[in-house]
Amino acid sequence: MTFVHSSLENTGFKQKLFYMPVDKRGSNVLREVEIQVMDNHVCHSAYYPTYKIPIKGWHLCAGVLEGGKGTCQ
Repeated sequence: MTFVHSSLENTGFKQKLFYMPVDKRGSNVLREVEIQVMDNHVCHSAYYPTYKIPIKGWHLCAGVLEGGKGTCQ
């Protein structure tokens, strides 16, 4: 079963930047974003060259390649 191009809703307290000090990362406001699941090969091609993060078959990759909308934004 594939979920590619399916929409999903993600909620959380917004981690502003992963490299910021822990006490400055979060938000007191619960955030919500709707994003689409993307093909893992596309995701791997986008992330691995820069971040050296391998995307495996069991990962669920979602967001917008152009940026601006995602779980941390």
